[in-house]
Amino acid sequence: SGEAIAAGGAPAAAIAAILVAESDGQIVGVWAALTAVHLDGLWVHPDYRGSKIAGRLLKGMKDLLRTLGIRVSFTMVSDPQVMILAYKAGFTRYPGDLLVLQLPEEN
Repeated sequence: SGEAIAAGGAPAAAIAAILVAESDGQIVGVWAALTAVHLDGLWVHPDYRGSKIAGRLLKGMKDLLRTLGIRVSFTMVSDPQVMILAYKAGFTRYPGDLLVLQLPEEN
């Protein structure tokens, strides 16, 4: 939120763009576009499900994120079984709903 940005300081310009609305020299609105790391496409061949492949991929992804200096990432889960695995892997659920804004292509 705008108050959170104001309290915690603005994110780095390399990962964010911030719009500000002003009235009479006072900031009256803020909206940020932030770059986020989305983890997607985890797949294990059916013959190897139940093995340690998913765990090895999880460890490898955590190591990769640390190497890249990425502390926060997200994924979307719709399968209840995958949700259980995500919780066991250390993911936490955030409140709210994910909404997507898809702009039409300009010609």
